[in-house]
Amino acid sequence: MNNALKMLLAGAIAAAGVEGAFAATKRLNFLMPYDYGWGGSTPILRFLDEQDSIAFKTNVANCGWYYVDVPSEKLGRAAVIARMGISNDEAIGSGGLIDEGITVRPIELGLYFDGFGTNEMYFVPDEGAWLEESDGGWYVTDPGIEGICSYNVLWSVYDSDASLHPAFSCDGKVCSDAVEDVVNPSVANIAFESCSGVIDGLVQSTLDSTRRPVLTERGKTCFISENLFGQLFKATENVNETSCADVSLKINEANRWAYDSGLQGGFFPIESTDPALLMPGTKPLPAARTKRSAEGPEGWSVGPEEFGTRNQHFCMESHTAFGYMPGQQFSISGSDDIWVYIDGKLAIDLGGIHPTAKGSVELDSFEGEHGKLEAGKSYTLEIFSCNRNTKQSDLKIETSIVSYQRTASVLTTVKKSMTDKAVNTYEICYVRDESCGNYFTEETCAPEDSYRDLMKYYLVPGAELKIDSNAISLASGEVHYGGIDLTNPSKPAIDKRVMTLPEGRWTLFVVIDGSAKKIASLRFGGDDLQSITPIQKSVANFSVETWGSMVSIMADQSARTFAIMDLNGRVLKRGSLNAGKANVQMTNKGSFLVRVGTEVKRIFVK
Repeated sequence: MNNALKMLLAGAIAAAGVEGAFAATKRLNFLMPYDYGWGGSTPILRFLDEQDSIAFKTNVANCGWYYVDVPSEKLGRAAVIARMGISNDEAIGSGGLIDEGITVRPIELGLYFDGFGTNEMYFVPDEGAWLEESDGGWYVTDPGIEGICSYNVLWSVYDSDASLHPAFSCDGKVCSDAVEDVVNPSVANIAFESCSGVIDGLVQSTLDSTRRPVLTERGKTCFISENLFGQLFKATENVNETSCADVSLKINEANRWAYDSGLQGGFFPIESTDPALLMPGTKPLPAARTKRSAEGPEGWSVGPEEFGTRNQHFCMESHTAFGYMPGQQFSISGSDDIWVYIDGKLAIDLGGIHPTAKGSVELDSFEGEHGKLEAGKSYTLEIFSCNRNTKQSDLKIETSIVSYQRTASVLTTVKKSMTDKAVNTYEICYVRDESCGNYFTEETCAPEDSYRDLMKYYLVPGAELKIDSNAISLASGEVHYGGIDLTNPSKPAIDKRVMTLPEGRWTLFVVIDGSAKKIASLRFGGDDLQSITPIQKSVANFSVETWGSMVSIMADQSARTFAIMDLNGRVLKRGSLNAGKANVQMTNKGSFLVRVGTEVKRIFVK
């Protein structure tokens, strides 16, 4: 922002300051960082003097944003944005994530709102999401930055059929003579009957060395043998086909990540008959793709004719990890077997052939293989499920956990140029994922030569990749718009100082073999309130003296306001500087902090 505009803005702020001060509440909007600790937890505005707090609310209309309305009587108190049960050392202060590892700088709410004469502010703590590198993360208008309001859980799906494995049935009975090739049909029917309803204790409480469930003696009455059970969660020739499927969990008003297959008419993850979609090394098995009449759950007003035929016989598994925070929970419901393991220990046990059943676990009271979960540590979340009957197939998940999987095939890292710190160099890594995002599979970049010719770059207006008439294809091996250097497409470099892009917001994407990744967001022109940060210009040379109970502040004439705080950061007095000067009468004795701009000095009042 140029100096002339800053001076003009300063006058506007001074004129608007009185009006802004009369609002009963002020709204602080907060863009949730997306990582283990923050995603899915409910952020709170914690006041430092008495450690009381106000919980943020989810803004479902603005992806990734939360808001809190602060009463006027609390505006004079310093605060941080924290998580329930987590100390202030791991909170977010006015410096955002830049302050990680150092003392958190409190947010002086009154100074922020009054200084800019506004009733609403927007805080983006992650510097990687700022519109400009120098923004500081604070905005007085909606910056138009979207956060994360959904994430995908990837599953390995083992698609089979009643003609291939005796664990599957049609409405609780053998539905194919082919089962005789494996077991006697009467044995399979007895197993179905023994497995009817929700039955716990079919699997052991811990996983085997391949991280799969182990059958118990009770489980053999349901699955006949360990060998047949083991085939359900393992690529097995002539028994199943293996492919990947994903489930998208979206944030809801209760600040929970949720998925409900009822919105899609049931859960049928494998409907394609294209063998090209199978995982590498899987042999095509057409019988596994057999579609049978889907009756829907009891009580539905939908019959087999209306519901159609669907690919219903399958089992699936997902291996992820998450960062534990106090208050987290996980719930899942669905038809037929569901087993959930947390930190290697069975947490939800819904075995058997059954209509929709629900299980939940409160993580605060759960003990895994390593004992009680500890805040901030990472733990595994592993889910196993089967749909073995044709009565219905559904799945519903609701959780405050954000799990981690490698759900993107294109990874990027950013490095500053060693010769010119204003240049950002990006390193592209393409991962050929053959594990359906398995958390335990090592992440390995494919050789650069194997994907160099597959790389395509697109520059699009706005923030979303849409390969349409507005998307600009950028040829590899060239420099575009003066500052997008693709001479080495595996290491693109961006220098915004020399770019010639039209005014507006732009985003650069790379696409490799159909997998897309955002490289950088760029904004040019429009030097308006979206680029303004309310953090005042730093005053390097202000001085402060005490004369008895009088505090005398002298600063550069560009400084507009001051604040006097106690040692906990609570604002006791604030006011305007006249030509950079102010005299303040203190009523209390002791040590205090004086702040002008972003500089703080300590004083002692006798």
